[in-house]
Amino acid sequence: MKKQKIRIMALLFLLFTVMLLILSFTNFNYSKKAQEEQMDMELEQLMFPGFRNGHEALPSRYFSYVLLEIGENNEITSQQSSPAWDYSSFDSPPSEKGPEGQGSDFSPKDRKTKEKDIPSETTAETSSSKTNDNNEDIYTDDSSEVLNAIVKKILSKEKRSGTIYRYKLRFLLKEEGQKTLILGDYQRELNMLNKQALSTALLALVLILLFLPLDYFFSSWAIRPSVQAMEKQKQFISDAGHELKTPLAVIAANLSLLEDQDLSTETRDFVQNIAVMSKKMQGLVEKLLQLSRLEQQVFTYGEMDYSRRVSEICLQMEALFFEEGIELDVDLEQNIVLKHAIESQVEEVLRIFLDNGRKYADKPSTLFVKLYREKNMAILSVDSAGRSLSKEEFEKIFSRFTRLDEARSQSESFGLGLSIAKEIAANHKGKVFGYGKNGRNCFVLALPIQ
Repeated sequence: MKKQKIRIMALLFLLFTVMLLILSFTNFNYSKKAQEEQMDMELEQLMFPGFRNGHEALPSRYFSYVLLEIGENNEITSQQSSPAWDYSSFDSPPSEKGPEGQGSDFSPKDRKTKEKDIPSETTAETSSSKTNDNNEDIYTDDSSEVLNAIVKKILSKEKRSGTIYRYKLRFLLKEEGQKTLILGDYQRELNMLNKQALSTALLALVLILLFLPLDYFFSSWAIRPSVQAMEKQKQFISDAGHELKTPLAVIAANLSLLEDQDLSTETRDFVQNIAVMSKKMQGLVEKLLQLSRLEQQVFTYGEMDYSRRVSEICLQMEALFFEEGIELDVDLEQNIVLKHAIESQVEEVLRIFLDNGRKYADKPSTLFVKLYREKNMAILSVDSAGRSLSKEEFEKIFSRFTRLDEARSQSESFGLGLSIAKEIAANHKGKVFGYGKNGRNCFVLALPIQ
């Protein structure tokens, strides 16, 4: 149940996180698209002289732009910029690779700029300015390699609008006879988007942390019916086993008295049949009680000489296998010691595996018992000849009261042995499994050595 609770918690947490990330990503993209559409609309308005003239006096970011006319050879024929446009933004070298993945396309060796506040001789030689009728500064800086590189990059994209992230510029291109390109300062919008992304990430983190206690509560609530049903089932098995034990003991005692009486042959046969079924019922009750104890009892663990005990049990059962026409082949790695084990329970698993092999293996055949180390695990395998079971059959066979064919259902087996082996392995933080191949079936018990 603990593993089931962890799985439910992980699933709920994953679903919540994915949903939150999708919503955050969608909201960010929507904001980004809205900012770009707003900027494009403003840039388009700035292409009209009347709009620029009407907002000339405002200290607005609308005026942080440059309007370029592009000639036939994709060269800048004229430039018209707002008073807020600052060429010094091109002075500092950009990063080697920007968000759009540009290389050194915008990194000319010599960057010449037009200084606004402190004119110099170099500026006067390389750039000229004049004032048109609209009182707008018209700059003709043919030596601006950076600006030319930006223009060429934009024209190579063949896009009407977009963003140059390295210089934090938004561009809009019109081709109505002559190409007109406007570059606008996009820094404020990018800063806003970055702040929104950071705040969204922090909010998502806070929501995820707040969801953890709710996740724990809902997972506990989801498995509560299963836990209650399992507890009731365990209690029922324990109570039924103890209630049946006493009447079965009384029936066995009375049958023993009847067998000592002088009975007719027919009556004696009836009594013997009742005695056989009574013993079978007693065996079933003992198995059920054993399962109940494995699930509920707290055990004391100790050290176990695994190699020695496997060897002794195989030696004890060798004669029984010989009578069944099965040869026992034992291959044990010596000095394997389990540091944390219940000896009687580990022995029980081996006896269950051997008993299954004795009952269901082909005869005559050889049954192989092998014990060896693999990293920090002790691996015990019992391999017997017979019809190879499929993967699905092996998954079923470890469930309670599961018998795969008619022959097994008619035997003395109750279908509980491998269920008991599974519980014992779980108590030792190990596992049991099986596989079939080439007319053989192998049952494996893997237990931690430490």
